[in-house]
Amino acid sequence: MLSHEFADTLNKMICEDYTKRFQNAKEALQALTRNQLTPPPAPLIPWKLILGTISGIIIIIGVVMAVISILPKSNDQLIADGKAKSGH
Repeated sequence: MLSHEFADTLNKMICEDYTKRFQNAKEALQALTRNQLTPPPAPLIPWKLILGTISGIIIIIGVVMAVISILPKSNDQLIADGKAKSGH
């Protein structure tokens, strides 16, 4: 979608009555650059959010690693206890 200012500038460039057109390319360029819109700045991500996310990921990885390292030992202990009870 075009802005109204840009459309007006284009219409002035192609006007049938040449006396209503821009007198030279410099005038047309000035009109075009005057009507430029600057894009909105990218939103800033707060550092607390980044640090919180990284900390959360590290904690989750730590918990998963701890559970993985504990579970096999628990299973081995359960098997040993079961064998001891059954007499094998």
